Amino acid sequence: MACPDENELTAMIAHSGAPGAFADLEAHIDSCDHCRKIVAAAARAETLAMGTPEPPGSDEPLLDLSVGGRYVIEALLGRGGMGSVYLARDVTLGREVALKLHRAGSGGERLHREAVAMAKLAHPNVVTVFEVTSIDDRLCVAMEYVRGDTLRGWRGSRHRTWHEIVALLLDAGQGLAAAHAAGLVHRDFKPENVLVGDDGRPRVGDFGLARVGPEPAARRGVAAALADLDTPMTATGTVLGTPAYMAPEQLAGEPVDARCDQFAFCVVAWECLFGRRPFTGNSLAAIRTAIVERELAAPGKRAVPDRVRRAIERGLATEPADRYADMPELLATLRAAAAPRTRRRVAIAAVALVAIGGGALAAASTLSSRAREAACTAQGDTVR
Repeated sequence: MACPDENELTAMIAHSGAPGAFADLEAHIDSCDHCRKIVAAAARAETLAMGTPEPPGSDEPLLDLSVGGRYVIEALLGRGGMGSVYLARDVTLGREVALKLHRAGSGGERLHREAVAMAKLAHPNVVTVFEVTSIDDRLCVAMEYVRGDTLRGWRGSRHRTWHEIVALLLDAGQGLAAAHAAGLVHRDFKPENVLVGDDGRPRVGDFGLARVGPEPAARRGVAAALADLDTPMTATGTVLGTPAYMAPEQLAGEPVDARCDQFAFCVVAWECLFGRRPFTGNSLAAIRTAIVERELAAPGKRAVPDRVRRAIERGLATEPADRYADMPELLATLRAAAAPRTRRRVAIAAVALVAIGGGALAAASTLSSRAREAACTAQGDTVR
């Protein structure tokens, strides 16, 4: 596929086309460094990690904005096809927040769904949404202001050891697990949707594609409260999300559950650890073929242990039933695989010592018992 022109890129960034219309274009961008850099620069305001505030340009004056007398805008953080993000002060609580102000008629439903889904979650590894309101028919979302970068930016900012990467991924995975426990399926987990603060803590954001998954028996109350998110955003069979990170069932437009997030998490993990995604292709069809035929990209000469790779590979299974039962099981397996060799050896040795010690104690107890019995018998003979 040839590189798209400016109009096509603008339409995709602004989400102005029909859902799923840009699937092949997104697949091309995923495999083209030139186009990916253009889109990343143009869509900067679509992420929540904005780093250092910048003064507004002449074409983007600061709004004289006070939402309910609570939020006062202080600086522009970024802008893109869907709107602008501002740094504001919550005068009631005295804290900084990020205000995402949508352009009129630019996919407000998606942003509203994102805000509602995120506001239902309270977890240290999920971006916090404080309030959802509207200003002149424009949706405005007040959320946690994260000073930092996306996972992709964090990964590329300097050399990271595989231990550092796995540790951060495990934390981000906790955010996904929390969403699943609340009955939510993210459906678009990727490096750009994980925000890494200057404090080193990752937060999962952008739940704009989230929908309520199969209702967990123990969470019926939460699932019922989120019923408004279960309304399909597209017609049956429409692909929604970023193709390079999609599970095969999602690529096929089939119903999905939390295991599709598990697949996406493992794609992200593979990419962060090995420098490339496990399944590649310059079109949606090529990516789907690579997944179905299990054409995993070679990890290359990296210091990542095979046991870590194998833990990730299971989450990349074509059939959902062949993946882990849930995110907690995946995270536990990955954590165990990443444990230092000495720690694992000590743990094994400790178990062995306990077993040996228990056996020795039992043997000593038996011998002692027999000795006492012999002594009693001998004493009895003397009495006679």
